[in-house]
Amino acid sequence: MEHTHDAIVVGAGPAGASAAHHLRRCGIVNVLVIERMSEPVYRRYHSICGEGVSARSLKRAGVEPREAVRKVDSIDLGVPGGVRVRIPVDGYIIDRAAMAGRLLSESGAERIRATVVSVEALDGGYAVNTAAGRFAALVLIGADGAHSVVRRDVFGSSPEEFLAIENCIMTGSRGPSLGFDVGGTEGAYTWEFPSADGSLSVGSV
Repeated sequence: MEHTHDAIVVGAGPAGASAAHHLRRCGIVNVLVIERMSEPVYRRYHSICGEGVSARSLKRAGVEPREAVRKVDSIDLGVPGGVRVRIPVDGYIIDRAAMAGRLLSESGAERIRATVVSVEALDGGYAVNTAAGRFAALVLIGADGAHSVVRRDVFGSSPEEFLAIENCIMTGSRGPSLGFDVGGTEGAYTWEFPSADGSLSVGSV
């Protein structure tokens, strides 16, 4: 099968958007990004947890923190026994959906909304089958999350365990720190992150 693109990225969250962005920087411009959940209704999904990013990580990735909504200067860690530790850090709370959107826009990649049904390894590349058509490329990047079709079909593996995670945005405020409490429930932890002004991102796993 002839290649329709030089590279295909499955998934358009932060990982897929970053991959497309860096492919462009490497001179690979004929890139297809296949995304399943791109409408505004999925913005909350793309914002769950993972908002805290270190300044060092962004610098190493060559990504400007234009979508930062808060500066972070510490991690406040609580462990059983009432012990709390403050760890200095340098980082940001990032609007992940906005950052992914900008990186995708700057990448210049072709984008389609479709669900990947299966992936095939071919001689000299990969074929990706979707309801919108069949595409092929020399390079395939799987950034399609925990239920990755790329991982399943190319590597024959799947997650051994899934953890139930709850996360919500609520009214409230805290200083420029990421709060974690470990061990309140056996094997679990909770978090409280500052979010946009007047709100908190609170969750547990």
